[in-house]
Amino acid sequence: QNLDGNGLWAVVANAGVFGAMELEWWTIAEMKQHFDINVFGCVRTVQAFLPLLRQSRGRVVLTASYAGRGTASWNNVYSMTKHAVISLGDGLRRELMKWGISVVLVEPTYYKTAILPKPEAIVKKYQESNLPKEVKDAYGDDYASEMADISVNTMAFFARDNVDEVVDTLEKAVCARHPRQMYRCDGFVRWLLVVIFLCFPLVFHDFLDYLFLHHHEVGPDGKLVKRLSMLERITNKVKEILMPQKLKK
Repeated sequence: QNLDGNGLWAVVANAGVFGAMELEWWTIAEMKQHFDINVFGCVRTVQAFLPLLRQSRGRVVLTASYAGRGTASWNNVYSMTKHAVISLGDGLRRELMKWGISVVLVEPTYYKTAILPKPEAIVKKYQESNLPKEVKDAYGDDYASEMADISVNTMAFFARDNVDEVVDTLEKAVCARHPRQMYRCDGFVRWLLVVIFLCFPLVFHDFLDYLFLHHHEVGPDGKLVKRLSMLERITNKVKEILMPQKLKK
């Protein structure tokens, strides 16, 4: 209504929310909220502006995520929504080709922004939830606290600092004369991880998840107890091998 005779060239669908915890702890209403914002928010935006984009033969830019290419423990719901956004982008690109409308996916890795949850917020949400007593007894507060720390710290370790990388990539997606179908915002290590995810069998993905995120096992009483992760055991073994050599020097 306020274009004053100018055409609408591009629409960027960038809204998103993020949550991290066991799938069993989510309510259906919470999952629906994430899909409503992350997926159907994109759909509503595209549908609302397609008539104008047809006139300009413009462009749709959808912000997905590298989490839409692989799913880690505790990221289940978020990854489901981003897988859906990637499918939305792929389908739209093919459907809108006849109108001359480009569809571009932008897939950032994790960045150190306010979207990353705080461990204490996850634990509080778990403790105040209406989960059945048998579920809370099975997991326990210690597991919730320890896994919240592990999950968030792992994401923070891989997260990048410079959010301008995402802004610059979005600008490129909007302004490039011949845009690619998909842009990733990542460094070499993250790029390598994505290549591994795409090229290696699922058993390798499961191994990486086990290596970094699985620090608990079922104890004699049937409850979860903390143990050293495989990564910690490997690290300790390497230290045992190297320390005598250092002492000799």
